Amino acid sequence: MEQLRVRLISAIVLCCFFSATYSQSFIGGLAGGFTTSQVDGDEHSGFHRIGAYGGMFVTRYKDNNPFTHTFELAFSQKGAASTNHSFKTTIGYIDVNYTLQIFPHFWFHTIFPKKISLGIGPIMSVKAYENILLNDIKNTCNDFNKIDLQVSGNVNYRMFFDKQIADLEAKISYSVLPNNSRYYNFTLYFLLRYYLSH
Repeated sequence: MEQLRVRLISAIVLCCFFSATYSQSFIGGLAGGFTTSQVDGDEHSGFHRIGAYGGMFVTRYKDNNPFTHTFELAFSQKGAASTNHSFKTTIGYIDVNYTLQIFPHFWFHTIFPKKISLGIGPIMSVKAYENILLNDIKNTCNDFNKIDLQVSGNVNYRMFFDKQIADLEAKISYSVLPNNSRYYNFTLYFLLRYYLSH
């Protein structure tokens, strides 16, 4: 497992290096925001668990091409909570994301403005920690698997029309396989993406 983490981090670092070397094709940046999530399979419904999200990304693009490819390494908090927060599960993950982004205005310019893009891709998450809060008593636990694989879809809104400076992103993800016998992570993300070279 440690070798896997080292390889994933090395891949992101190499992508950032190539971003600086070949700036005409790559652009790097930082992403931050919050998640709201639930665990499908337990008795607590609703997105009552609020968590933090932060990471870095690199995007490969080509001029006059509607597609981009983004790789991202981030920390995210997921889990579940009751409506009165007397029960709360917190799971910290290291997320490795790949997103295929499309700018549909290239073909449907009368429907989609140039500020809007759509994305889809997988997320592989490595669990960093897991704890549970029940009646003000906090305990560590190990109910969820170490690895979680999700599929995600997102919508981005470019905040500045003429420059690639920052995007607002709304994303949704869902586990492909159960985290144990019956649990699935179901997460909403609300993020700000800031491009370091623009």
